[in-house]
Amino acid sequence: MHLLLLLGAATVLSMVGQLLSPDPVIVKLVVVVTVAVLLAMIPVSIMLRLRENKRRMQLMAQVDGVTGVTNQQTFLRRFTRALPQSGVLLMLDLDHFKQVNDMGDRHATQLCLMALAQRCREVTRSTDIVGRLDGSVFGIYLPGAPIERGRHVANELSKGIHVVTPKGVLHATVSVGVVVADGWTPLERLMKSVEQALDLAKLRGPAHVMLRPVVAA
Repeated sequence: MHLLLLLGAATVLSMVGQLLSPDPVIVKLVVVVTVAVLLAMIPVSIMLRLRENKRRMQLMAQVDGVTGVTNQQTFLRRFTRALPQSGVLLMLDLDHFKQVNDMGDRHATQLCLMALAQRCREVTRSTDIVGRLDGSVFGIYLPGAPIERGRHVANELSKGIHVVTPKGVLHATVSVGVVVADGWTPLERLMKSVEQALDLAKLRGPAHVMLRPVVAA
């Protein structure tokens, strides 16, 4: 590609040089200088392209391929960095999602996950951390948010999603576990606590929100 551009540029410059000056020495000099400059620019162009490709690959490695939110590893890493700031941690799961999976409709399954991810984006701020943890389980951390804000987000999410499939409209509610992060409790205890809160919410039935204290060490 670069070679073709050089050949094209050299041809054009040769024609322009002949029009501007009949002296073949001057024409050759102009062509040689221009080609040298273009050759010097090729490594810079390649380096910039490689750097951009690397940046794109790094971004892709941080994102869940189905939903577009951060994947589990990236969520936990960002959550860990935000832990010195108190906030509210949520863990949520689509109710009866296993039944959707058992239907064997992969398209409907992915639509449900994408719809839930979009709903998470709609009820959170740009500073909040949203990630897909496993299957239909998502995590949300609201840094600096009071518990009232956490309850509001959880209640909004528990209303669930509506997905239009070839077989009709599918409505799925969401169960949510909630814990308050105090700024010094370790990640492992917070994740264990919010998982227990989610389990209790699901035991209560669809569309439940369960706020639980952090488990003892």
